[in-house]
Amino acid sequence: MGHPRMHPLKEPAPVNPVCILIVEDESIVARHIAISLTQYGYRAVGPAASAEEALLLVEEFHPDLVLMDIHLQGAIDGIDLAEAMRDRFRLPVVFLSAYAEDSTLLRAKAANPYGYILKPFEHRDLRVTLEMALSMHRQEQLLRVRERRLNFLLSSTSAVIYTCQISGDFGLIFVSENVGSLLGYSASECIGDPSFRMNHIHPDDVQRVIAMVDSALKNGRAETEYRFRDNDGSYRWMRDQVCLGRDPAGHASELIGVMTDITEHK
Repeated sequence: MGHPRMHPLKEPAPVNPVCILIVEDESIVARHIAISLTQYGYRAVGPAASAEEALLLVEEFHPDLVLMDIHLQGAIDGIDLAEAMRDRFRLPVVFLSAYAEDSTLLRAKAANPYGYILKPFEHRDLRVTLEMALSMHRQEQLLRVRERRLNFLLSSTSAVIYTCQISGDFGLIFVSENVGSLLGYSASECIGDPSFRMNHIHPDDVQRVIAMVDSALKNGRAETEYRFRDNDGSYRWMRDQVCLGRDPAGHASELIGVMTDITEHK
């Protein structure tokens, strides 16, 4: 009795394959790209030959990425369309082009594409570029989620979170938005003036702040209490707790602080 024939196992197709919109006005090129994308496991939609068609397909299919020729039919070219895709839909765009002149590259760069492929191209290069672009976009999405969470946490606390330089007047690099409700200043006011912080500390307390910074530079963290002038000209007592921030090379780069209003306690 013969053995049953063995068939090679096939990987199951992904339930929700990545959707890529092809924006290309050369039908033959678009067809070849669509075949390649399907072989790679992507879902190819389109092609669109103009900006108007592309925007309609985005609304209909909600693609994960747009593969776009720079030169399209109509008044709007691929670079202008890419900017619209970014601003309206937060879509990553990979450019296709047969042109590599400096003027085109400069305009394309300003649109912040996730890749730039010159025609004619190897399909292997296309696949690598798309994988890299999708990975970059996923990472950016994760960062945006983390930023939203962080902003929510910062706005929910009564303490002011800030970072400042470790030299000069210890100018602020970042300050949480709730500084407005506590001290009456906008975050942009605080960051825009390098001397803002030291100019608003009570003159009798400036040495305390300098000593706190010196201690943080030596020991990694420190704290002190001082008076800070709010927007109506009165002083409020603040408890300031700081730790030393370092850059990727391990060098001291900034101070990260938490300021808490302790006026009622004082």
